[in-house]
Amino acid sequence: IDTFNQYEFLKDIYNLNDFFYDFIFEIYSNPDLHMDTKSNKSIKRKRIIHRDVYKQLREERAKRNEETGRIAEKFVYDMEVEQLKAAGQEQLAKKVNWLAETEDGHGFDIKSYYPDGKEKLIEVKGSKLAHQDFPFFLSEQERMVAEEEKEAYVITLVESVGTQQMKVVKEIQNPLEKDNLLLKPTQYSCRIRVD
Repeated sequence: IDTFNQYEFLKDIYNLNDFFYDFIFEIYSNPDLHMDTKSNKSIKRKRIIHRDVYKQLREERAKRNEETGRIAEKFVYDMEVEQLKAAGQEQLAKKVNWLAETEDGHGFDIKSYYPDGKEKLIEVKGSKLAHQDFPFFLSEQERMVAEEEKEAYVITLVESVGTQQMKVVKEIQNPLEKDNLLLKPTQYSCRIRVD
């Protein structure tokens, strides 16, 4: 108690609160395995939650995801600039553009360059946690741009966002080539069949 640090204590409380909401959101929004005791089989289904509570959780999660994304993007932007400077490419470092800071819809967040001058279009995926398999979502726009740009397109995965342990876990160049990613559809676009 003699070494009690109020700042560290508050930081711990905030982190616990974030982990609590992450846990609650994951529990209530992701499919879970449940045992059907009558047939002794496990079935996948979503847990039941009140609509207003779910709406609030989604809104809070969206705000936190946006903040996490911005922190991760800034981290990668700064890293790209520093790497180009270290490679003696001052002019290229000045041209690095954090597009997602002011615009949306490009299908990537940062336009950077390789030291040889080739374009590097970076989509940043960040997580406050550390994951072994690092799950993330890819929009249809991101998928299309990745398919078009091939080698120029890079997905950069950042873990422990907002902490001193924040780091780039992996850069996936040309993510749709071969078996770089395991893609799983999460929604279907539907319309009435007209015969």
